[in-house]
Amino acid sequence: MPKISALPSATLPLSGGELAVIVQNGTTYQVPTSGFALKTKNNNFTTSQTIVGNLSTVGLTLSSTNFYISSDTISIGGPLSSTNSLYLGLSAGQNSSVGTSTGIGHASAKNNKGSGSVFIGPLAGEGNYGNGVVGIGTSSTQANSGTSVTGIGNGSAYQNNGNNGIAIGTNALNNNKGNSVTGIGTNAGRDNTGRDSAFIGSNAGQTNTGAECISIGYDSLFGNTGSNVTAIGNSAGLGNTGNRNIFLGYDTSTSPSSLSGCIVIGNSAIATANNQLVMGSTSTRLLTAASAGALPVAYLPILLNGTAFKLPLYL
Repeated sequence: MPKISALPSATLPLSGGELAVIVQNGTTYQVPTSGFALKTKNNNFTTSQTIVGNLSTVGLTLSSTNFYISSDTISIGGPLSSTNSLYLGLSAGQNSSVGTSTGIGHASAKNNKGSGSVFIGPLAGEGNYGNGVVGIGTSSTQANSGTSVTGIGNGSAYQNNGNNGIAIGTNALNNNKGNSVTGIGTNAGRDNTGRDSAFIGSNAGQTNTGAECISIGYDSLFGNTGSNVTAIGNSAGLGNTGNRNIFLGYDTSTSPSSLSGCIVIGNSAIATANNQLVMGSTSTRLLTAASAGALPVAYLPILLNGTAFKLPLYL
């Protein structure tokens, strides 16, 4: 086997089978070049190259019809700190101590401790501790500790502590602490602590503490503390503190907010007692027909199974 010191420049690049002569403390050694880390600066590789060992480059240009990388871990811009992983971007995957993860973007997956995760975007998954996490967007799932969490959108699931969460939208489920929660929309479910809930719409369910709640609409169930509550409509159930309430319509609520067991239907409709059914409001009235006799005072036209009825109303 030839010594590297005796090879002319025409034989470069090295194949890894040569021996390098190294003198250390007066003793001469022959070391296979296969264990070397090849360092290049501003080089163009235009022919077939085989690199055995680590490749550290600055300004590397690859010109090839087909480019193959065969390795359990690939890192461009970040360190080779874990196995079976892919990191692309400055500091991507830095100090990551687990494998089977992907980080694409500046500092993505940096300090990541969760396996089986994918992070795309600057700081996505930075400081993540959960397994099976997907973060897409700047700072998505950053500092997350929940498992099986998906965050799509800038700041989505940021500092999330709940498991089995889905966050779609800017800051959705940001600082969420509830398990099995879905937040779709800007700030949806942000600062939520309730479990088994779904919030759809900007600010829907923000600061909610109730369990098993559903809200659809801007500001729906914002600040809610009651459990088993359903709210559909912008600002529906806003500030509600009662349990087992159903709000259907814009700005539907109870007065006081602690009432429970109510069904409130209609724009700005308000329930005023526990277990009350409310349909319509003083500002948005349901159509009624006057009675010809003394009683009842009016009828409420309804359509049931395709047949028109008049529901008598009494004072």
